[in-house]
Amino acid sequence: MHGLITGSLSIRRVGLVLVEHALVVLSVVVAAVVRLGLPDHPATAFSDWAGRAIVVAAVLQICLYYGDLYSLRTLADRRDLLTGLVRSLGAASVLLAILYYLVPDLVIGRGVFALATVLIITLVAGWRIAFEWLSLRGEPPSGCSSSARGRPRSPWPASCSSGAANWASSWWASSTTTRRRSGTR
Repeated sequence: MHGLITGSLSIRRVGLVLVEHALVVLSVVVAAVVRLGLPDHPATAFSDWAGRAIVVAAVLQICLYYGDLYSLRTLADRRDLLTGLVRSLGAASVLLAILYYLVPDLVIGRGVFALATVLIITLVAGWRIAFEWLSLRGEPPSGCSSSARGRPRSPWPASCSSGAANWASSWWASSTTTRRRSGTR
C-alpha cells in the first residue's frame, strides 16, 4: 500500500502480486469444482465463482500485505514464509467469515474455502519459492558493489569491472588449479 502511494512499486513486486492473485482465484475455482462438481451451465457458474474468488483473493492479499509477506526481504526464509502464509490464511478466514455473515450471497459453497486453503498454501508457497529462484538468477556476481545491482541493459554493470570477464577468469583460474592438483587436463 505504501509503495502504491509513494510510487515505489517495482516490476518484481507487481508481478508477484498479480501472479499470486491469479493463483488464489484459480485455487478457489478448482476447489469449487472439486467440492461442488461441474455445474449444468459452466459459463455462468464459472463467472459467478470467479467473481467470488476475486473477493477471497483480495481479502487474502490484504492479510498477506499486513503480515509483511510482500516485503521482498522475507522471501528468502521459507519457514517465515510458511508461517506467515498460514497466519494470513487464518486472518483471512476470520475476515471472510464476517463478510459471509454480512453478505451471504458471497458464499461459494460449504467446504470450498477449506479445500482451497490446501491448494492456496501449495501454490502460493511454490510460486514464492520459484519467484525467489527466478529473481536470484539475474543477480550480478557477489563481488559487485551494492550500487551496481539492479541497473538495466547488462547482466553485470560496468562498476563490476567487466563482471562476466572477471568471474570467468577467476573460475578458470580456480578450475585449472584444481585440475593441476588432481592430475587431469
